[in-house]
Amino acid sequence: MSKIDAAVLWGPKVLGRDRLDERRWAYIVEAPFDMLADPTDLIGMKACLNGDEVEIRGFVPRMPPRSIKKGDAVELLVFALGE
Repeated sequence: MSKIDAAVLWGPKVLGRDRLDERRWAYIVEAPFDMLADPTDLIGMKACLNGDEVEIRGFVPRMPPRSIKKGDAVELLVFALGE
């Protein structure tokens, strides 16, 4: 997986989202580059999704596991920071 600089606020293209509770969301984003099937490097990163600053807390794995290609949809589980 290409490493994202921790000082950069990541802002991938959002394809969809669903509210899980008051501060947790599931977002589907477009992968900006090729990634491993298990993109654990994203966990703990901050991102800007639909103008909201969030922290990535997890992802929904693909079944069966396969690498993620640039442009593929990736489902992220996030926590809203700015509320």
